[in-house]
Amino acid sequence: MPSPDLGIGGFPGEHAAYGMPYPPIDERVARLEEAVGVIRALWTGGPVSREGRFYPLKDAYAHPVPDPTPKILLGAGSRRGVQLAARIGDGWAAERPEFEKHRTAYLEALAREGRSPNDDWIALGFGGGKTGQDALKDSPWIAQPREEWQRWHDAGADEIIVTARTTADIDALVGAVERW
Repeated sequence: MPSPDLGIGGFPGEHAAYGMPYPPIDERVARLEEAVGVIRALWTGGPVSREGRFYPLKDAYAHPVPDPTPKILLGAGSRRGVQLAARIGDGWAAERPEFEKHRTAYLEALAREGRSPNDDWIALGFGGGKTGQDALKDSPWIAQPREEWQRWHDAGADEIIVTARTTADIDALVGAVERW
């Protein structure tokens, strides 16, 4: 079962597209913290009743109960975000530049929470370029996929997400899989 990747919503335009207000960062963090608690409670099946500033529940049910329970990965691209992921998530969803920049802070935050990196999950994304542009043409994921996987796995990634933006990207990935 895929793991949900949650974050605080860092792009005002995405909120505007759906007519949603874009609250200040402290409120978005508080909403995320409460939402993770609500999701975990609902995954027990219910009934769930709980007070909440943003998401109060009264005799709420969620079926089917997921088995196994998915990991909740928090998308984070800042020091504060990785600290939150270490505190309330089951792992961290990061793009490569943020992973390289904040990996040490994430591991330190896990240690402060008394958690082991072995019990956490890191999904590392390679988002590529803009839609409609070949992003993987000269990518090491195409030239040497096994070696590239090993490199990032050794750095702490448990899962890799390589984004294909064009038909040529997809064809290149298929060829890389065949060379795996």
